[in-house]
Amino acid sequence: MGDSSYVAANATRGAFNPIYCANPDAMVMNGLWRKKTNLSEFALTTYLVQSIFFILLSRIFEFILSPLHQPPFVSDVLVGIIFGSGFVVKDQKINEIFVSKLGTPLLKLLGNFGLMYVMFLAGVKLDTTLIRGIKGKFAITTAALFVLPICFTFLASFKLGLGKHLIPQETDIRRGLTAYSSTQPNPMTLNDTEGFIKEIKRIGKQQRACFLMFISLALSLTSFPMVLYKVTKLKIIGTEPGRLALSAAAISELVGWVALAALISWWQLHLVAPLYLTCWAILWIVFCLVAVRPAIRWLQCRTPSIEQLTNRYVGLVMVGVAAGGLVNEIVGMHAAFGTIVLGLAFPAGPLAAVLVDRSEEFLTNFMYRFYFITIGSTLDFGSTGGRIVRTNGSKNEGLALMIVILVAMACKLLCGLIVAVSFWMPAKDGLTLGILLLINGPLNYYVLKVAFAKKV
Repeated sequence: MGDSSYVAANATRGAFNPIYCANPDAMVMNGLWRKKTNLSEFALTTYLVQSIFFILLSRIFEFILSPLHQPPFVSDVLVGIIFGSGFVVKDQKINEIFVSKLGTPLLKLLGNFGLMYVMFLAGVKLDTTLIRGIKGKFAITTAALFVLPICFTFLASFKLGLGKHLIPQETDIRRGLTAYSSTQPNPMTLNDTEGFIKEIKRIGKQQRACFLMFISLALSLTSFPMVLYKVTKLKIIGTEPGRLALSAAAISELVGWVALAALISWWQLHLVAPLYLTCWAILWIVFCLVAVRPAIRWLQCRTPSIEQLTNRYVGLVMVGVAAGGLVNEIVGMHAAFGTIVLGLAFPAGPLAAVLVDRSEEFLTNFMYRFYFITIGSTLDFGSTGGRIVRTNGSKNEGLALMIVILVAMACKLLCGLIVAVSFWMPAKDGLTLGILLLINGPLNYYVLKVAFAKKV
């Protein structure tokens, strides 16, 4: 990338975030009886207060929302919204504890750690025998899931003017160049000026396309862990809509993590990185199927009974899962992608049953909840009104975004009806499949969280 590209890229970036320096020794407190001791000054103490209160409050919300049959993560997000931005709770002393700069990073760390292992367990719990014999239907369902929602959502976002603020106006660029040239001893020539304007507009168009893809992904993907949770709870995992939804959601989850990593690289103007990440994803899937799956089968043959599966084997698998997540993090993928591939490649057997039985409750009911709590804490409704309308974008971006959401939902419902019509299924099954494809989960929220963090 040339100098003009570098300058243009940095011209579109936002301001630097403030840096907070924590005291490395402020981990545990020595007693509340000491003078001038504040709970929010100690990381472990703050984390314990946050975790106890957040989990209890989330359980209360879960009980209140139980008549609506909402998944548990809804109550977790509500807890994060209430205490995250400080918009609902105005008391400064309470916010110092529940929005602490010391305890909150620990919540985020444990939340992502829980996400990594819950993705692995979701892949382990999927019985691949349930989706055998539906290859034709599976292909059409998957194609409709990705082609229709993503394309129509992208087209609707483009036509409604979302993301126009990312393309700077030529008059603004020239005004800025004029002010910049007046401070330089050697002003830019006419050719340099025209080249710079073309370059910065090209980067703006590229970043708008990336912005629209972020929206399309967040609205079009189907969460595999949430679909698995819902079809299991509704006891339709053995029905045709349940099997089709599970198979399509599994592919959606895998492609979604790869697409997210590619979009992050694209937004940062690393144009070759998406190709490398796609190749790595294919290699990782092949490695798990060719090397990891036979190794697990060999291990299960040596310990055929559940009684012989001690915690040593469970711990060995958990370390292997962490290693798989580490390798993917080093390459540039999220650790959750590596672990869900490992889970899907994990063969059914006593070892898989023991893994789920001994670790699922703790991971899903404790660590995994922190992931959604921290996502809710990033939402700041107090500043939303100033971000809805932009001078260079659509005059009614809030309304436009609602229309795009409705388009994405309609496309997913259409996916189910297309499959039903194509294979002579009852219309009720097609509608059930479409509703299952509407289920969102951690990946959808992570796309929005990354977009917010990257100032997309």
